[in-house]
Order: sequence, then C-alpha cells, then structure tokens
Amino acid sequence: MKTISVCEAKRHFSRILEEVSEGQSFLVTRYGRPVGILSPVDAKPKMDRKKAIEHFRTIQKRGALKGLSVKEMIEEGRR
Repeated sequence: MKTISVCEAKRHFSRILEEVSEGQSFLVTRYGRPVGILSPVDAKPKMDRKKAIEHFRTIQKRGALKGLSVKEMIEEGRR
C-alpha cells in the first residue's frame, strides 16, 4: 500500500484512480496522520483462466460436478 498526502491525492487524482483500478491501494494522510484509504472496490484478486480451468478439473475429479465436463459447464454458462 502506497502512502500519499491529501494534497498529492488532489493534485494527481485521475492518475491515482487509474492505479486504484489496476489493484493498487493508497493510504491518504493529512499532516502525516492517516485519514483514509483508497482501494479497489473488488480488492479480491481475480483468478486467471488457466487457474480457473485447473480449479474446475480438480472439482470434477472429486465428483462434485455430477458427471459434467468443463466444456459442458462453459457451454451452460454461455446460455
């Protein structure tokens, strides 16, 4: 988490929001004291495609998919 002053946040707000949208968080300070945090709305890291497919295959091996294949689940999700 980066630390920025209120003055810097006001001066570079657009750039800071761009960084926040890319996942960066900021601790905002006034006179050196923390006053707030700017962070992405969905701070939870997203799973990339390869990890998601591997996750589905792991679930499938455990029998939790009741015989559905990963391809069948993808096609169902598109409907």
